Amino acid sequence: DLNAIKTLAPLLQNASLSFLELSAGAVRDMVDLGNSPSSILPVTTHTADLSTPTLLAFSLDMDADWLELNFSEPVVPSTVAVDLITLQSQLSQLSPASQHFTLTQTSRVANADLATETATIYVNI
Repeated sequence: DLNAIKTLAPLLQNASLSFLELSAGAVRDMVDLGNSPSSILPVTTHTADLSTPTLLAFSLDMDADWLELNFSEPVVPSTVAVDLITLQSQLSQLSPASQHFTLTQTSRVANADLATETATIYVNI
């Protein structure tokens, strides 16, 4: 649920935007009595998301002109700087046999799936 919540900005981004309501019957005590509905309460402690997104994997479909990027958490599709993505033939550009190509602004983010455990960005190359 956390990644789905992160896509609902500004929900829970800071303490002033963090509240909770507990519906009746959400928990039960030892004699099986359900809780009463609660008032909406503000958060008492809030730790902001300080984790940076990490690229976990990528897929490439040369026939369909698609580059799929899988990240560790949701990202804002409009912030993807395609001109900072480089495709290369070797693990290191320093290898004498390495060929590489940095995408240009003609490549663009075409789609995104952010409501999954890992965020997926699709780039039309």
